[in-house]
Amino acid sequence: PRRNSCVVCKKCRRECEPQAINDKGQINAAECMGCFNCIHLMDDKTQCPPLISAKWWKKFNEKPV
Repeated sequence: PRRNSCVVCKKCRRECEPQAINDKGQINAAECMGCFNCIHLMDDKTQCPPLISAKWWKKFNEKPV
């Protein structure tokens, strides 16, 4: 799952070692190593910018897409 803000934040994309996440936040299954670091990062309230500063990111509609 992705948030609408993922196209703005892109932290998971930058942290993805095999670069399996594109600019739109979509994962290329052929490139993905299945480490799930992006999933852990997305749920981490200390690392995921939309979770750290929810008030600022609220305009991007935080519902997973």
